[in-house]
Amino acid sequence: MTPEHQEQLERLRSLLASPAVRRLEQGLVAAFVLLVVLGLIGVLASVPYGQQVAGLWLMLGCVLPVAGVLLLLALPLGHMRRLRAVAARWDEVARARGLEATTVPFTSSDWRLSGDMHGVPVAVRTVRRGQGDSSRTATIVQVTLPERTPADLRLSVEGFGDRLMKALGGQDVQVGDREVDALLRVRGDDPEAIQTFLHRPAVLDALRALGTHHRSFTVERALARIEEPRFVKDPEEVMPTLDRLVALARALGA
Repeated sequence: MTPEHQEQLERLRSLLASPAVRRLEQGLVAAFVLLVVLGLIGVLASVPYGQQVAGLWLMLGCVLPVAGVLLLLALPLGHMRRLRAVAARWDEVARARGLEATTVPFTSSDWRLSGDMHGVPVAVRTVRRGQGDSSRTATIVQVTLPERTPADLRLSVEGFGDRLMKALGGQDVQVGDREVDALLRVRGDDPEAIQTFLHRPAVLDALRALGTHHRSFTVERALARIEEPRFVKDPEEVMPTLDRLVALARALGA
């Protein structure tokens, strides 16, 4: 299977797993069950009450499920119209920023803005988190860091879990800046090389900005990323986030 076919298959799976499709499937099953139940009631009612009452039940057995199916069809159609409007906004922002937009019909997952900003490869993409009715769409903003970035460099905003790991002997490279050291947990195989690589004014400024504004900021495998726990309908909202990540990539590459 070619990569293009694999990508199309993944998008189809994403579509079939979307909440709108699941609700439509559940509604169609419920309508069929209602049709059968009301039809049986009509047949049983024909014995003691006659054909007129039975006919009424049979009519209800036909009309109500059909009306329910039409209503269930209208809900996904409304959802699709709203998604088309959001997709148009993604296209508009992509053109304004010189990026390429890729959106998927019927679902908000696997959308993407991609391209270069100031020579830095960037991407804004959506992913599904969780399963079933508890699933949600998240938006990831990421940039590819320059080749000179140490491959083993890992950064994260310091939280309770990080402080606990440090108390148990977990690694945290001190870069020599009080604010950055308090905000971020830094790890890597060569602490001295990482400290030298990060301890530069432009890099420290970029790290301060990211650590202060974004609790989900991470660096791993030469990717700097931030995850928003929601579907960002207007990607212009995350452009300041993308600008901060691009500033870090450019500072690291200088």
